[in-house]
Amino acid sequence: KKWCETQNLSRIGIPSYEGSGSHVYKGERFRFLVIPRYGIDVGKLFQDHGRKLPTKLVNNLAVQM
Repeated sequence: KKWCETQNLSRIGIPSYEGSGSHVYKGERFRFLVIPRYGIDVGKLFQDHGRKLPTKLVNNLAVQM
């Protein structure tokens, strides 16, 4: 909170951490992170646009990531 005040920010923009862990599947270990879902996900956008994303949308996603 103090850092946000010194940077004149109301928030950092990082989702809250809910949990994490790992799971072994077919001998391979997979790690996962649990965070809240906000709004629409990329998979839904992909389906809604006929399984082809517009260039402008891809550019916006790239900037946000």
